[in-house]
Amino acid sequence: MRYHVRSEEEAKRLAPQVGDYVRLWNIEFRWTELHQNPSQLASMRHSVDQLADAAFRELALVPKQAAYEALEAAIDSKDVARYPNCHKLWHQVHTVPEWVDFEQIRRGQDVFFRYAGAAFTGLLNDSLLGGFGARRISEVLVRTGSFGVESARRRLLQTTQWILDVMDNPDAVRVGAKGWKNTISVCEEKPDFYDIEENGLPINDLHSLVTLTSFSSTLIDHTFPAMYVYLTKRQRDDYIALWRWLAYLIGTDDKYFVDADMARACLESITLAELWPDQDEESHTRTLLHNSISAIANQPPSRMSYDYICAQVRWLHGDEYSDALGIPQVTYYARFITAAKVSFFLVMSGLGYIVPGLDKRRIERIRPILYNMVVTSKEVGLGNPVGFEMEWAPTVESLVRRAAPLTREQEKSVSLGMEKHYFTALFFVLSGVVGTSYVGVLGLQTIYRHLALQ
Repeated sequence: MRYHVRSEEEAKRLAPQVGDYVRLWNIEFRWTELHQNPSQLASMRHSVDQLADAAFRELALVPKQAAYEALEAAIDSKDVARYPNCHKLWHQVHTVPEWVDFEQIRRGQDVFFRYAGAAFTGLLNDSLLGGFGARRISEVLVRTGSFGVESARRRLLQTTQWILDVMDNPDAVRVGAKGWKNTISVCEEKPDFYDIEENGLPINDLHSLVTLTSFSSTLIDHTFPAMYVYLTKRQRDDYIALWRWLAYLIGTDDKYFVDADMARACLESITLAELWPDQDEESHTRTLLHNSISAIANQPPSRMSYDYICAQVRWLHGDEYSDALGIPQVTYYARFITAAKVSFFLVMSGLGYIVPGLDKRRIERIRPILYNMVVTSKEVGLGNPVGFEMEWAPTVESLVRRAAPLTREQEKSVSLGMEKHYFTALFFVLSGVVGTSYVGVLGLQTIYRHLALQ
């Protein structure tokens, strides 16, 4: 049986059987025994990682305080009676499960850098901007104050730094390493500013699962195929293995990341249960979306125009979901440049298979380039590596306000950054195709004439 789900109410009533097909927005998937319906996921909105929650309550963290350093100080005090849960948490995160294979994690990290351009495109336009359609999560984010137009860009760079930290090399996520420490620094709070019955506890188990899924399966099962980049089963499993280890450290049930098939079923289940944007013009979804795009439009390092960013969202999510999000209509120029970008990634991924040595060198070179651009560069990045202190605690007073709307000229302004490069790249690709075709036609004509004269 085939189901076409058009609303959250329909999704809640849905009871598909194994083998049925479910369609919503621009995706269709086959229901398996690995999937969970919305009612099964709903219970996760009212639960959190109990051990981490109890440990951080013992620490009594305040804004701007580094969570990992506070936890480490509690352990160094050797006061087990005062910090019993901190010691339990410390032991848990120092215990490496037998299923962790750091060689497989290394291969998963290489997958990320092999397709870094497509990956970062997906993290921004698919995972973040598309993810704002999960209105219950948007309710938490809008209360943190971190997605005002003045702070959103820095928040995005901080998140990108964490991703680069855990992707650096296998040693980066080993116990005690930089990526491992920054992952442990995730804090959980339970403010009471909104309807817990309706939305669940802030930063609950489902929110953590959605976040991890947006960094993992969303990229390899939604972003990459939309950009005609297809991974082998081994590449998919390797990439998910990294996120299974990170899920364990964060306190999220790692069963959802046992392999790529399970992670994909998790993504599709979450999409059915959560991705139903509030379509009111004044909704938190549209506030977060507009502020985030405004914060990065025409800014270094990529200097993408507002119009071009919206075109990428529409490419990845389709017009139906993009309209529900409130993404403005875009120009043909922006659509053309997006197509050029996709073509560029397609060519680069193909070259990686054809010339393995080139692929390896590209991976080695791109790691320090990206880290410098995002983290150490004062001109386009953060300027210095940042800690992951509890900087953005949700409160009722810190409701994000929507930035002023851009003028039509600002929205459609032609960027001097990557858009120009993709336009140039597509021009040369098309010129090459036309030139090759022309030479081929001339060659066929010559052969035909030669045969005709015989």
